[in-house]
Amino acid sequence: MARPSQYPLELRRRAVRMVAEVRPDYDTEWAAMKAVA
Repeated sequence: MARPSQYPLELRRRAVRMVAEVRPDYDTEWAAMKAVA
């Protein structure tokens, strides 16, 4: 059974969109995620 997320759905969606927007500027997806975080 998966545990409930501690983050609201809209916040997670926004984070995914932000990473997708900056992804072309970075060599890896991980680098893009760190930049957004």
